[in-house]
Amino acid sequence: MPLATADIKVDAVRRLQAAVLLYGVNFDEAKAKAIEIAHQQGYTYVPPFDHPVVIAGQTTIAMELLHKLLTLIMFLCRLVVED
Repeated sequence: MPLATADIKVDAVRRLQAAVLLYGVNFDEAKAKAIEIAHQQGYTYVPPFDHPVVIAGQTTIAMELLHKLLTLIMFLCRLVVED
């Protein structure tokens, strides 16, 4: 994460027992360092938002939430109509 990352985000990641490395003045510098470390350690770099699989997962979550919201709205409409 960049050096200027908000403490609340850093603390939340640490609570998940993840190692946190603050590096660089912006996201691009931090990302470059993460990719470098991944290559050195033999890890797979997983981008936080700009990868097709990550985007697909976010879309799936959005669709599930929308479905739940629509179900709730239909339920509430039935309650209003029945009263």
